[in-house]
Amino acid sequence: MFMSKPSTVGEITRYLAKNITASTKDFSQALQLTEQNIRYHLEKMIKSGVVHAVESKELSPKSAGRKRLLYTLAPNPYPNNHARLLDATLKVLKKSRKSNLLEIALRAIAHEMFPKNGSSSSHVEQLNDAIKQLNIHHYDAHWEAGFDGPQFVFQHCPYASLLAAHPELCQLDCQILHHLTGTPYACLFSAVEPFRTTCVFSPK
Repeated sequence: MFMSKPSTVGEITRYLAKNITASTKDFSQALQLTEQNIRYHLEKMIKSGVVHAVESKELSPKSAGRKRLLYTLAPNPYPNNHARLLDATLKVLKKSRKSNLLEIALRAIAHEMFPKNGSSSSHVEQLNDAIKQLNIHHYDAHWEAGFDGPQFVFQHCPYASLLAAHPELCQLDCQILHHLTGTPYACLFSAVEPFRTTCVFSPK
């Protein structure tokens, strides 16, 4: 079966969300990756402000005299109103007298958020390019072969806190997939949990 791999950054994020802190050895054992690979991704996550490194009271077994480093998700010290702004915007669109205004808006948002850069040389390359773009936007996505064609699996929803009030955000994801692949998609399955969201999309 053809499929793309879930992102290491997403796996690290979910592990820290569940376990609060972890060492490179913890990650390596849990995710079945080398500590060198883990450090590479952690350094990028630290630079982007997603993860913080803190010294533990224990000494590092590999570096004499140095304390072992633990990693934790960075807090958000300055809350914003992004969720409230999006909530209000969607409510205004749904109240419009134009029945198709919401669909038009979601399609335009998908095109604006995910500009297409040229054309891929093959269908598989196109799917992989779509995954790269989705994961830049924190979807923790991968694709796999399905009966009706390639299925997309999202293991994180950037809008999870708004889904209960605005299930139409799943329509936005469908519009994004249509835009990136040229194929209309529908949501087959969606489950939102505290630290994990699973959404499966299949070609219509």
